[in-house]
Amino acid sequence: MFAATAAPARAIGRRDLGSLAPGMPADVVLWDDDLVVSYVWQGGSLTEPA
Repeated sequence: MFAATAAPARAIGRRDLGSLAPGMPADVVLWDDDLVVSYVWQGGSLTEPA
Protein backbone atom coordinates (compact mmCIF):
# COMPACT_ATOMS: atom_id res chain seq x y z
CA MET A 1 0.00 0.00 0.00
CA PHE A 2 2.82 2.43 0.71
CA ALA A 3 4.02 2.40 -2.90
CA ALA A 4 0.64 3.80 -3.93
CA THR A 5 0.31 6.33 -1.11
CA ALA A 6 3.21 7.56 1.02
CA ALA A 7 6.12 7.31 -1.43
CA PRO A 8 4.51 9.33 -4.27
CA ALA A 9 3.19 11.93 -1.81
CA ARG A 10 6.66 12.42 -0.34
CA ALA A 11 8.16 12.58 -3.84
CA ILE A 12 6.01 15.60 -4.68
CA GLY A 13 6.46 17.21 -1.26
CA ARG A 14 2.88 16.63 -0.06
CA ARG A 15 3.08 15.80 3.64
CA ASP A 16 -0.71 16.23 3.90
CA LEU A 17 -1.28 13.22 1.62
CA GLY A 18 -0.12 9.63 1.47
CA SER A 19 -1.94 7.95 4.33
CA LEU A 20 -5.09 5.86 4.29
CA ALA A 21 -6.22 6.72 7.79
CA PRO A 22 -9.31 8.24 9.42
CA GLY A 23 -9.49 11.97 8.86
CA MET A 24 -7.17 11.96 5.85
CA PRO A 25 -8.44 12.88 2.38
CA ALA A 26 -8.78 9.74 0.29
CA ASP A 27 -9.98 8.63 -3.11
CA VAL A 28 -9.43 4.89 -3.50
CA VAL A 29 -10.69 2.29 -5.96
CA LEU A 30 -10.56 -1.43 -5.20
CA TRP A 31 -10.72 -3.84 -8.16
CA ASP A 32 -11.39 -7.56 -8.03
CA ASP A 33 -9.23 -10.19 -9.76
CA ASP A 34 -11.04 -9.53 -13.06
CA LEU A 35 -10.35 -5.78 -12.80
CA VAL A 36 -13.98 -4.96 -12.09
CA VAL A 37 -14.48 -2.11 -9.62
CA SER A 38 -15.59 -3.55 -6.27
CA TYR A 39 -15.52 -0.49 -4.00
CA VAL A 40 -14.91 3.24 -4.35
CA TRP A 41 -14.03 5.62 -1.55
CA GLN A 42 -14.30 9.34 -2.30
CA GLY A 43 -13.11 11.85 0.26
CA GLY A 44 -12.71 8.98 2.68
CA SER A 45 -16.35 7.81 2.36
CA LEU A 46 -17.47 4.56 0.74
CA THR A 47 -19.66 5.19 -2.31
CA GLU A 48 -21.36 2.97 -4.89
CA PRO A 49 -19.09 1.98 -7.80
CA ALA A 50 -20.05 3.64 -11.08
